[in-house]
Amino acid sequence: MVHSCCAFNCSNRHGQVENVLYYRFPKDPDRRRRWIAAVNRKKWTPTEHTRLCSKHFVSGTKSDDPLSPDYVPSIFHFTRSPLKRRKAAELCKYENRKRSDQKEKRTTKET
Repeated sequence: MVHSCCAFNCSNRHGQVENVLYYRFPKDPDRRRRWIAAVNRKKWTPTEHTRLCSKHFVSGTKSDDPLSPDYVPSIFHFTRSPLKRRKAAELCKYENRKRSDQKEKRTTKET
């Protein structure tokens, strides 16, 4: 089966665009609900075959960390530029926080 992105106005199809990943909707009910809300399609429910491409995540990949901005997709054609910039800034802060936590763990192990 050829995977295509379910986001409105997104024409990404598996095999047509390089370096694009396609993600299934999560099984966790709360996270699934948040993904469906983010896609913002009226009277629509994803199936087991529905996919969302990596272009809709700030970093280009989904994250399983609930604190990450990429836990829920946020980049769509209807997303305004200020929101996209804010999401990119959130991702930067998240990555810096993770690096800082890793440094602390290494320092603690060394002492």
